[in-house]
Amino acid sequence: MAGEPHAAVWLDIPGSCQLRATFTGDMDVHVMIGQPTDELNILIARPALARLVEIAIELLAVPVPDNPETELPGLTDAPGQHRPPR
Repeated sequence: MAGEPHAAVWLDIPGSCQLRATFTGDMDVHVMIGQPTDELNILIARPALARLVEIAIELLAVPVPDNPETELPGLTDAPGQHRPPR
């Protein structure tokens, strides 16, 4: 399926997890999560990574609430979607 991910996963990445990344020959990004002997590999196209980083920056700007039951925002981005600048 063009434009769709090739797998669906739920992954819990702790703050202490090893993260590595390299470029592929066509400038996509190969991300390795975990120890080399037992790691998850993700291949992500450069434009998709740029969108993911933008979403992450926006989410990291949200203050951590004192009440853990506070509803927090979620963001969605699609190719070609233009959100107003922060």
